[in-house]
Amino acid sequence: MKKVFYLGLLVLSLVIVTSNYSFAKENETIGAKDVPVTLDELEHLGEVAYFNENTGEYFVWLDKTNEPSSLTSATYSNSSLRNFSFKIRYSLDVGYIYVPTSSIQAVIHDAYIGDSNSTVMNGFNDYPYALDFSPRGLFGGQQTITMNIATKKIGYLDGLRAGSDYYLTVRNPGRLPDGLYIYGSGSIFAN
Repeated sequence: MKKVFYLGLLVLSLVIVTSNYSFAKENETIGAKDVPVTLDELEHLGEVAYFNENTGEYFVWLDKTNEPSSLTSATYSNSSLRNFSFKIRYSLDVGYIYVPTSSIQAVIHDAYIGDSNSTVMNGFNDYPYALDFSPRGLFGGQQTITMNIATKKIGYLDGLRAGSDYYLTVRNPGRLPDGLYIYGSGSIFAN
């Protein structure tokens, strides 16, 4: 009889321990941002420029492509060229963006360091990341807008070739601890 009692107590203890463990795991993700995790979810947001199924890294244009048109650069002044969202670990080559004016402004609406489940990690407010713009063709060098997670959300580039395509790379110039990513969303404006 004692064996049955102890066996029952052992089973009951295991049930309690495992239920507390799962409760604790659920609470760890409180504060996580709602970010897409599958290619289907990303495709519903917009034009997927990059997706890595293994790491969950992505870059999505949240609007239509900005193809060159017959509009003049004055028409584009202070207008949004593209809106985007990303999750990166090191660097992502995004593709070309048409720049109708000689200067642009990047505005980051939200940026943070998080784990693979998008749980926000504290202590990274000054962590840098960069948007590199390289002109199509042989002439002109790469120009970079460097931002950081909490304190610098707006960056400018001048001296661009109006009416040209620029290749965009989102880059992590630092080194994050294993399992952490840079999450962000923003817009690129013509000035």
